[in-house]
Amino acid sequence: MRQRPRSRLVPTAPVMNRRGIEFSLTQVEPGLWEWQFQVGETVKTGKTAAKLMGLAAHRVQQRIDQELRLARSRSAARLDRATA
Repeated sequence: MRQRPRSRLVPTAPVMNRRGIEFSLTQVEPGLWEWQFQVGETVKTGKTAAKLMGLAAHRVQQRIDQELRLARSRSAARLDRATA
């Protein structure tokens, strides 16, 4: 079995979870992280600059919280229109 060559970068952190949303975090280059998560049918991806994986993960968690707030307000607005 062939093994992939190891990179000096952290390839991918294990899948993490924030409020029931799984997200992944991958170091693209030193100080640059790429992230991905899915809320409902929408997949969100992006990059963040951080030297430490913990800081990059914290920023992704903040983004997840923001998206969950937006999703809640959208669903509340839809309910208001449906009942009006």
